Amino acid sequence: MQIEDGKNIRFVGVSAMPATTQKVRQEIAQIDRLIADIEAKPREKRLAWSTLLEELKEERELLSLVILNRRMEATKKVVSLRRWRDGPWERAEA
Repeated sequence: MQIEDGKNIRFVGVSAMPATTQKVRQEIAQIDRLIADIEAKPREKRLAWSTLLEELKEERELLSLVILNRRMEATKKVVSLRRWRDGPWERAEA
């Protein structure tokens, strides 16, 4: 994946990850097309591509997990910083 004007996130030791879920889905679609192309080859030629095919499947699985993780994080309740700072006891004093 390429870095595009700071739209991607960099992690130490990890390639850049698209900042938006839409970009991750586009990457998965591109990987799906590559996998389909490799799997459409005759068996003899497919064996030569087997390592790449496994790497692509792993990459697709990781990106799917990124989307799942983002979906799970999105369902979490947002913390009220004011309540966190002041605590629930603020109401009891009033």
